[in-house]
Amino acid sequence: MPERDSRPSARAAASTPVNLDAELCQLNLTQRVAALSAPARTLHRAVLRAFLDSGHAPALAELRPVARKIGVGLERMLAELVVHDVIQRAADGAIQVAYPFSSTPTPHQVHIDGTPPVFAMCIIDALGLPFMVGRPATIFTLDPSDATPITITIEPATGSQTWIPTTVVVLANECQQEPAIKAECACPFINAFASPDTAERWRTAHPEQAMRLLSQEAALTEARALFGALLDGTVNPAR
Repeated sequence: MPERDSRPSARAAASTPVNLDAELCQLNLTQRVAALSAPARTLHRAVLRAFLDSGHAPALAELRPVARKIGVGLERMLAELVVHDVIQRAADGAIQVAYPFSSTPTPHQVHIDGTPPVFAMCIIDALGLPFMVGRPATIFTLDPSDATPITITIEPATGSQTWIPTTVVVLANECQQEPAIKAECACPFINAFASPDTAERWRTAHPEQAMRLLSQEAALTEARALFGALLDGTVNPAR
C-alpha cells in the first residue's frame, strides 16, 4: 500500500473535461446519489465495495460483469456517475475518484477492521467510512499547516471515539463556483487540524476559501449523514 501523500493539497482529481449537471452540483453527495437512475446506483455500490475489498479502484474489466447483470451498458452508467460527480475518471478512463475513496494517495489513510487500508478524498470522507461500512476504523491524517500527525479511532456501533491530539478540529469548505468537481475545488480544503489555533491560521492564510470550523462532534455528524446509508442501498431515490 503506498504511503500517505504528505502534501496538504494533494488529491485525486479528474483529468478530463466533464459536462457536469449545474443543478445537481448544488446538492450534497447523498442527494446526488439519490438522483441517479436505479442501474447507476447499483453500479455505484459495486464500485464502493470493490474499493473496500481490494483497497484500490476496480478495473473496468471487473465492472463489466456487473453491467451485464444489470442489463445496461457500462460506459452509459459510468458517464451518469461522472455527470452527477459521484465518481471521476482519469484520462485513460480508469476510476480515479469514488467518494469517499481516492485511487491515489492523499493525506487521509483509513484502516477499517477486516479490509485493506484505503485513502479518502478528505477528512469528512475519512470520518464517514466507518459509518458507511459499520466497522471500527482508525484514521491517520496530517495537519496541513505543519504536518502534525493526527490519529482518530471510531467505533460506529457504540459511538466511542478517540482523537489524538484531543484538541483536533476540522475545517470544511464548499466550492465557490458551480458546476465544479468537488474533488478539485472542495476536497483539498477539508482537513483536520491539531488545534483551533492552527485551523484559524490556515483559514486566515486562505481568505479566498469559505471555510467552516467544525467541532469533532459536528464533523462526525456531517460525515455520518453523508455516508451512513451510501453502501446499504437505503439512499432514497429522487426519481
